[in-house]
Amino acid sequence: MFIDPELFWLGTVALGWLLATAIIGCTVLLFKQREAERWIRDKEIAQEETNKKLEESETRLRAIIESEPECVKLQAQDGTVLEINPAGLRLVDADSPADILGKRIYTVVDPDFVAYYKENMRRVFAGESVVYEFKSITLKGRTCWMETHAVPLRDEKGEVYAL
Repeated sequence: MFIDPELFWLGTVALGWLLATAIIGCTVLLFKQREAERWIRDKEIAQEETNKKLEESETRLRAIIESEPECVKLQAQDGTVLEINPAGLRLVDADSPADILGKRIYTVVDPDFVAYYKENMRRVFAGESVVYEFKSITLKGRTCWMETHAVPLRDEKGEVYAL
């Protein structure tokens, strides 16, 4: 069988061109893959740095709140205690955070003052900052007067989510 030399050279050139195109294409793909891997690695490093800064900030803020001599608490709209510092635990005679966290604040509000307390909470969740006094009966049955400075805590949309 005889192959026409012109067709042979044309086929060889075409095959060479296809191989060169394939090599160039693979090289470009490898370059893009390395570029993507580098971009991902840079993003991961940036995320790690952000997480570290966030953890440091949270640690500082927690230390400030934990050392605050006044009661600092975070409370949901339904009265559930979300957070409370050691001074607040002492104020309500809690032996541990579990004694009050996740429970309604009304467990330490004198029944005669629950409606008054709820009205002030309503005002705070409506956006007001409120200072009020109420009678409390602590977890160990001690009666005392408490003063609260309640301010609305807002999320990134400006919605009040706690006080």
